[in-house]
Amino acid sequence: MMVTVDVPPELAAKLTEEAEGAGLSLDQYMLRIAIDHSHPGTKSGIGVPSFDPYLAAAGIRIRAAAAELERLGITDRHGNLLRTETPEDMKEGADRDFGG
Repeated sequence: MMVTVDVPPELAAKLTEEAEGAGLSLDQYMLRIAIDHSHPGTKSGIGVPSFDPYLAAAGIRIRAAAAELERLGITDRHGNLLRTETPEDMKEGADRDFGG
């Protein structure tokens, strides 16, 4: 969507200077201002929502890993270990081959 805004020349010059200082085009800078204004939970000045999509994706992966451990019978639904015995190849003095 395109929006055209008429602003006084002094304000246009100030906004252009701020955009250049941020290493952005005037269009990009104005978009960031609009995002900051319309989303109160944004990090001030950078137009990035405080919601972190990488963190949300990590939560999804963690829940999937926990479900897999439960499916394999390694943990219960609360995350408690069901298998407490140490595999033979991990015991002290075991002959190990790490493929190297």
